[in-house]
Amino acid sequence: MQEHTKVYPSGHAPLRWLSWLLMILSALVVVTGLFGREQTSGTITPLPTATPYPLVEEFDETMDTCQWTLPRVEWFALQLGAFDNEESAQLMGEQYRNRGAAGYLWQDERYRVLAAIYASETDARNVRQQISQQHEVDSYLFRIFLHPVEVSLHGMRGQIEIIQAGFTHAADMIASLQEISVLSDRSELTREEQLQRLTALNDQLQLVKLRLYQRFPEPRNACVTGLMTLFDDYAAFVAAASTEESQVLFGAGLKYQTLRSLDLLRQVYDILGNT
Repeated sequence: MQEHTKVYPSGHAPLRWLSWLLMILSALVVVTGLFGREQTSGTITPLPTATPYPLVEEFDETMDTCQWTLPRVEWFALQLGAFDNEESAQLMGEQYRNRGAAGYLWQDERYRVLAAIYASETDARNVRQQISQQHEVDSYLFRIFLHPVEVSLHGMRGQIEIIQAGFTHAADMIASLQEISVLSDRSELTREEQLQRLTALNDQLQLVKLRLYQRFPEPRNACVTGLMTLFDDYAAFVAAASTEESQVLFGAGLKYQTLRSLDLLRQVYDILGNT
């Protein structure tokens, strides 16, 4: 096979002078490099386990095992109706979303149309009484309870650390969404302030999702995939949020996303509870 080489002009004194100068400079660079290596000791230490690709941040790859309990999660929801038929539940949900409620379908043995969730039973009862008196909307108290799950974690310490952080951030995200939703209903935050909080929260969650992606190569555990799906779903909500949307629809969207995020977290709990 014939090699293709570049041919440069020769025989000109200025070019020969330049070639000699480049050779001298190259020699100086090599000598400098040799002296530098004499002054410092360079060692290559193998990692305890193989890293499938370069990471943005280093993490502890020491293998470890720990027992961990997923914390109990409890919220109090306002239920607008419960149906055996999904279509009927969807219809009611759409009607209430136009009025500022979540209208979220929470499915267990029935299709439950939920308006919003609250951290305490007292708060839920107060809002229930308020919407009954001011808007003539009947509702029922529905308790959402995720049972604690005993988990045995085995893997690199950096993997264990980030999956624990993932669950912590997921729970905090739902609490933050609920708080922003309440402040939105009270008109205590401007739309710009609401979006700023939602965006700042998304920035944190996307960093956690990135670390999950980096530290768990495919095929990933269903629990890890569930957390990543939860964070991606929230990111899509933030990307679609608009300053042009009416306050009623924006508030309904906040409530809906809060319940949707809680529902996605419930699915991850179920995965762990069934394994």
